Amino acid sequence: MRKLISTLLLFLIFAFWVDSITAQTARIGSSTDSLRIGQPFEISVVVDNIEDFSEVIFPDSTAFHTDLEFRYKNRFSTPAGADSVVYGFQFFSSEDILLENLNISLIAEDGEAIILPLPDFPLFFRSTLTDEELRPLKPLYEFAASIWPYILLALLLLTLAAIAFWYYKKYKSRPAAEEKPQPVPAAPPFTDPTTILAKDLAKLREIIDTIDIDTYYVEITYSLRGYLEVVNRFPALEQTTREVEQNLFAIRGANRMTDEVVSILREADMVKFAKFTPDRSMIRENIKKAEYLLDEFRKSDRMRIEAMRKEYNRIHFGAGDETKEDKA
Repeated sequence: MRKLISTLLLFLIFAFWVDSITAQTARIGSSTDSLRIGQPFEISVVVDNIEDFSEVIFPDSTAFHTDLEFRYKNRFSTPAGADSVVYGFQFFSSEDILLENLNISLIAEDGEAIILPLPDFPLFFRSTLTDEELRPLKPLYEFAASIWPYILLALLLLTLAAIAFWYYKKYKSRPAAEEKPQPVPAAPPFTDPTTILAKDLAKLREIIDTIDIDTYYVEITYSLRGYLEVVNRFPALEQTTREVEQNLFAIRGANRMTDEVVSILREADMVKFAKFTPDRSMIRENIKKAEYLLDEFRKSDRMRIEAMRKEYNRIHFGAGDETKEDKA
């Protein structure tokens, strides 16, 4: 009897050991321990013991945290029985974030799928500010409430209203002067939106080493949003970065030009709302992106801008009139 029980125990231990060896395992890691706002980094995912599966489906870029901007995804060949992928992201969070609920799908030859969850993985935020730059807020001052200022304000308003009424009565009886028709000013010639954008970027390029950082991001985003509003005809100056991104995807599609516009706007949002302070090298890279966009706009929007010019001339100079540009 003891020999039988010992044999069963050894069999169970051996079965558990074989299963643990052949079980699929997944690992996740990062190229850096802590991250600053706007810092690029990589996340690697590795899965082992997949000899019995015909296909491995790694997490899509949309499954990651929304404060991570996706840049690229590379899949690498690994030793037999393993597979791996490397994701490139840019960090846009002002606090620690946790990567969770990420899964790998393993597809067998018969079509059966196994979901292999990845362990939760933290990403730590590293501020660019020092402790000396963080000063406590000044206490709020309490002001004694009094009714006399309100009474004086009411008397002042009544006095101004009485004076305005007296002037109204005095000048109402006067005969109205005949208004001479004012000549309608001639409409200015059509200005190419790329020309306006080029002048704005040239001015910023001249003062790139001395301009205030906040002022720079206000000017660069205003110029880009103004161009998109005129050429693509949606209220880019009034919309959030997310709304501009959605409109660009709908009009221009997913491409590098759309990604660069969104990247510049998001960087400006971090400066404005997250108090992120980039250095001069980041600003120089930023304006290089804008100059790249200017060159792409000149090529991709040429036909659209030509149609805008003809429509402008038809409205302001008459359908049958030709401007000097048309004759040329």
